[in-house]
Amino acid sequence: MSQQAASPKVDKREAILQATLEVMAEFGFENAPMSLISKRSKASPGIIYHYFASKDDLVEAVYNRIYSKSLQAFETVDDPQAPLPLRYQSLWLTIYHYCFEHPLEVAFLDQYENSPSARPPKNALPVENMSFEQFSDHIAQPDVYARLSTEEKALADLVRELRKQNRINDLPQVAFFEFSVYVPRRLARQAATSPLKLAEKDLIAIAQSCWNAVAR
Repeated sequence: MSQQAASPKVDKREAILQATLEVMAEFGFENAPMSLISKRSKASPGIIYHYFASKDDLVEAVYNRIYSKSLQAFETVDDPQAPLPLRYQSLWLTIYHYCFEHPLEVAFLDQYENSPSARPPKNALPVENMSFEQFSDHIAQPDVYARLSTEEKALADLVRELRKQNRINDLPQVAFFEFSVYVPRRLARQAATSPLKLAEKDLIAIAQSCWNAVAR
């Protein structure tokens, strides 16, 4: 009985999040009025504000939803027993394929992360301009690690193993994320809108080049 009563609420919240994603990816943050989100989600403004205190909170919820799902995709394919180069390749290819298959999400991420009002996901891995060594030390702190989600822990464990085996170049960690996250994301976005498609062997070669850029 309780599950039946809760289901419409979950569905309505998801409908609002999906409508926000579609509208903002299509029209941009500045041209996405709540009235259009309301119309697309079939939820009145009152219902929207019942779930979300403000438009900023709604946008942040969409971003957290995308962030969580992308990390879940990585956790699914990560094999802690595999050699580090193959674990890295799996991460890289997972990001590429997720982004290729979710163009609306990527368009939203690009807009959100370039917005001056953007807020990072709750408990997200830090993205300050640390060295990789400082970054791995930071996420190894018990209180920091404990706040991470299951999916974030999988990524943090990979980072810590790279440090433990001394396989990573001591670059600013933003460089690590540039090669490891943003390169596959940009390639996927271009491939999704271009007649030129990258074969899997080409993607593997690019992933290996990125590994060679950050690892030793």
